[in-house]
Amino acid sequence: MSGPVLFTASPRHPKWPAAARRFLKRNPLCMFCGGTKEVVVHHAIPFHIRPDLEMDESLWRPCCELAGVNCHLQIAHLGDWRLWRKDLQRGLVRLKEQRTALRLWIERERARQ
Repeated sequence: MSGPVLFTASPRHPKWPAAARRFLKRNPLCMFCGGTKEVVVHHAIPFHIRPDLEMDESLWRPCCELAGVNCHLQIAHLGDWRLWRKDLQRGLVRLKEQRTALRLWIERERARQ
């Protein structure tokens, strides 16, 4: 399992690696971009804030850490590992709206040519 381990005062739960692998097998797509490469588990409430919630799967989100994209850092953590997006679902809705607007713009531009 790749990804930064920052601000972690508590050790990881011994079952964390296996549980995270199982979760990613069931949830292989980045929740933001839909990518399948370098997907890791994001904790909706960061482990360094609430280590007692580390194994609560209801708080896990699949996010990519692909170079150049890195939805985990850029979207889920607002570009700073010390921060986190408390409104992941709203962020996802906004991203989908932006994608739709971009797709419509591309279609209009192609139609004009």
